Amino acid sequence: MATSMFVHEAFTQRQFVRLRTPLLVTIGDKTYRSRDWSVAAVRVDGVEPLPREKELVELKLKFQFENFALEMEATAEVSRVDPAEKAAVYLFTELSPTNLSLLHYLVGALISGESLTASDVLAIAQRDNFTAPRRTSVAVSEDKSALAKRLALIAVLWLVGLGLVGFVLISALTRTFVIDSNGVLTSSAPQTVRAPDTGAVLAWSAAKGERVQPRQALASMETLEGVRVAVASPCDCIVADPKVEPGEVLGRGAPLLTLAPATAPLAGEFVVPLADAKRLRQGDNVHIDFFGQHPPIKGRVKTVNLPTFPDESAYARDRTGAMQLTALVQVELEESVPFTLIGRPAQARINTLRTPF
Repeated sequence: MATSMFVHEAFTQRQFVRLRTPLLVTIGDKTYRSRDWSVAAVRVDGVEPLPREKELVELKLKFQFENFALEMEATAEVSRVDPAEKAAVYLFTELSPTNLSLLHYLVGALISGESLTASDVLAIAQRDNFTAPRRTSVAVSEDKSALAKRLALIAVLWLVGLGLVGFVLISALTRTFVIDSNGVLTSSAPQTVRAPDTGAVLAWSAAKGERVQPRQALASMETLEGVRVAVASPCDCIVADPKVEPGEVLGRGAPLLTLAPATAPLAGEFVVPLADAKRLRQGDNVHIDFFGQHPPIKGRVKTVNLPTFPDESAYARDRTGAMQLTALVQVELEESVPFTLIGRPAQARINTLRTPF
């Protein structure tokens, strides 16, 4: 039976070429393979259960290349559903300028047969037209001066003896190739619960860290028309991160809170300066410390997520107090940890030497 063709885009977004390069689309805790996408929408086959038209859905898109993977998040609206083929078309409604630029770049590169690299993708994210911060000449001069002093010190230490040189080299390698970062534990498949209608949050029915069952009340809202609406849990989950306080007014589709499915393993999210993120690769070893709340464990770098502009959370202060652009590194844990650690602070040491600690 022939597969029906859906029109993804609005007329003003119409593309001359719609790509059929494999793409992984994660909806909730399920991942599907799509071979029909464009810069405006994506078609997903085999969706269970089928969504409703006009429903807002959080998507995670993953492009797998030879040496790296590129992931991005997007909010989409179900524009069409085909029950016969269990297929749905998701039209992107919230796509950052950076992610839109990356999609255009991928389309052009895949059509032309250009070889894609992580450096090219990072260069797209740092384009001046997306207000990426520039390093000043003073900062560059300070980096060169520090590098020159370090090289001079190593040269002098070589004259002391092979034993002392070995010690110095180990210390230098640790400072150069181990990236320290801070972050928290979260779910590997978080779900965002959104406001069903415009209105004010009256009260929370579940506290952070509490385990809730499907259809259990999470919060109550009052619409602009004075109608009270109960917001229910879609899964057996842990309440991970409430986004608003009682009394705040939200628009339809605005994030209310984040849930961590109880069946999904935990993962780590750590903030790394964008300059250091260029050195990371999928599979790099990570040593995670929980500041005495749990024994240290090991993990591996799963993905490096580029910042979304103009997201204020993509900026952090370095040790000198200056603001710098950061990337979010997702770490896959090699050991199981209790759900009570969700949202707790953690420190990660990422080894870019591709060797065990």
